[in-house]
Amino acid sequence: MARIRDVEAKKGYRLLIELQGGNVVYLNMSEKVETIRFYDLRDEEFFNTVETDGMCIYWDYGRIKIGINEIYDIINDNISKIKSKFPTRYAYDDKGYYLGQIHVG
Repeated sequence: MARIRDVEAKKGYRLLIELQGGNVVYLNMSEKVETIRFYDLRDEEFFNTVETDGMCIYWDYGRIKIGINEIYDIINDNISKIKSKFPTRYAYDDKGYYLGQIHVG
């Protein structure tokens, strides 16, 4: 299981998450902040206080947290939404990483 090396808040409720080994994940939380569980994160100043302990990202000393497995679930959710909008135009590998645009012609 990958460990989280660093996390940085970005504009638009997005998180830049660096994993051990050098992989980087750009996590879109814009829909999640509208849910009850993450509603307090709508305050951008609070959202920007995100930290990590290597196994999860958290705010307010762990009052709100997301584990590495849930991070992958959110990414897969976001990818599924993109795929449903553009079913034949974009290619992804078996882990859900974007590979590029498919040119059909």
